[in-house]
Amino acid sequence: MSLFHYTNASAIYSILRHKKMRATDIRYLNDSQELQDGLQRLAESLERPSYGLFVSDEYRNESIEHLRTAFADSVSFGISEEPLFVLSFSRAEDLLSQWRAYGSYAIEFNEKLLLDSIPSLNTCIYDLKTKNDLSQSLVTKSLMDISQDMRLNNGCVGEMSLKATGKLSKLAATFKQEGFSEEQEVRVVSHASESGYSIHYYPKDDMLIPYVDIEISLDCIQAIHVGPMRGQKLAYTSMRDFIKEIEKSWQSDSGNIEYELEIKKSETSFRSKLR
Repeated sequence: MSLFHYTNASAIYSILRHKKMRATDIRYLNDSQELQDGLQRLAESLERPSYGLFVSDEYRNESIEHLRTAFADSVSFGISEEPLFVLSFSRAEDLLSQWRAYGSYAIEFNEKLLLDSIPSLNTCIYDLKTKNDLSQSLVTKSLMDISQDMRLNNGCVGEMSLKATGKLSKLAATFKQEGFSEEQEVRVVSHASESGYSIHYYPKDDMLIPYVDIEISLDCIQAIHVGPMRGQKLAYTSMRDFIKEIEKSWQSDSGNIEYELEIKKSETSFRSKLR
């Protein structure tokens, strides 16, 4: 199955040259408000857990209060102690809204081979009922884990509690507004520490944006799509010539002498993109 990463010419050049993709701190993306909405939804689920499933009734109230405080802090200040880094893909090919939002190129990946390079993929959730059901289920499971953790640690929270809250924040990062469901987004959602990533920064406007580099193998890239743009034919020619160099270099470095990258033209009209 294919996944598509819509982007611009500069990013295409960097990814193919350096074999790295950039996952950005979610607080600095347009998705940051959706993260806050997701955390708020989880907080609301906290008020109606399935109490009968608690491992330790002794620490039931304490575990609820622990999560309530964690959600309040995250909603107010963002996830700052252990920020989430996000890298997005789409299952939708040649999608006009993606061309408009992210640039005039798209990288097509083989999903199975891509998973050899990245921690995991999370399908974004758009349906309201599904969000509510997952929130309820994971909040209840997290309270079970935290109450057990407290029982084992004389009322203190430990690694089990940290993992539980981390899973909740990751779930919140997959909640998207229903109006964007055509994007069919899937994303890498990861804490830097769990995958051993080093945090870097790049300047954008008057701010330094945190990101991590995720190394990939070019074997997982199937094609480069040239999107709707003025001068598409020339852009296609230039990309084709560049790809020839990339192919030769990767064939030599990897030993995969049959490696080839296909170049495809979008069938969406440039005028449609401008509307």
